[in-house]
Amino acid sequence: GAPTGAQGAYKTATQGNINRIRIQIVNGTGGDLQLSAINFDYSRWFAASPQTVTLSYHTGDLAVTDDTFINNATGLTQLGSIADYDDFGWSLSSLADTILAHGELAEFDLITSAGTGATASGAFDNIVISGTAVPEPSSAALLGLGGLALILRRRK
Repeated sequence: GAPTGAQGAYKTATQGNINRIRIQIVNGTGGDLQLSAINFDYSRWFAASPQTVTLSYHTGDLAVTDDTFINNATGLTQLGSIADYDDFGWSLSSLADTILAHGELAEFDLITSAGTGATASGAFDNIVISGTAVPEPSSAALLGLGGLALILRRRK
């Protein structure tokens, strides 16, 4: 993670209903989008700050049960608010469905827990959902036919 101060980071705490960051992606590519991973940075600012981070699929258009667990990290060390945050890159391959059609959405939750101080904070930064566009079957078929035509042409 990049060194960062509190500006621009998403603060979390043990109480006050701010222990959850909800991330929403809407596919506006015009075609299918296959989601592959969620990358983010997290830092415990104080010794009493939340030391567990959990990622779950909250809801949306994926054929996945709401609030499905994806991954977690426990026992995270205290780094402070101006430190190099811990880097995380968690695959979404454990989900039964990772493809969003054009216009569909998916929501994911990053949840902090296991803090010992009521107001001790931590923060997320640099949150990214990665994925790739899925070629249309007609485009893939045309590419295949073009390749076959080249092979046949070379044989003559």
